[in-house]
Amino acid sequence: MPPTPHGRAPRILDVIRAVIEVAPAYPDVIAWWYAPPKRLDVAGNIPDGPSRAGDLEIVVQRAPAGPPDRVSIARDLSVALPFSNVSVRAYRGPNEERALFRLFSR
Repeated sequence: MPPTPHGRAPRILDVIRAVIEVAPAYPDVIAWWYAPPKRLDVAGNIPDGPSRAGDLEIVVQRAPAGPPDRVSIARDLSVALPFSNVSVRAYRGPNEERALFRLFSR
């Protein structure tokens, strides 16, 4: 079931379905990751980055050839996940600041 316009964040199964649908168009991406939304900190502040319902951060890992086409990937995922604000960034490897969930690998 796609996300609703009422602000509900997509379920993880919606995200997995969208990634599997979009992934064939990007054979240079070897792994797709989901970065869960940041929550309020102890002081009640909203951290920088995606944090509202419908905001999604997808992380892509490309073969060593260079950066992936993040703009096109975000556009295609936004079509597959209507009512979601999708941002895409490159995988940082051991420099990742928080836990990621691997969604799909080649």
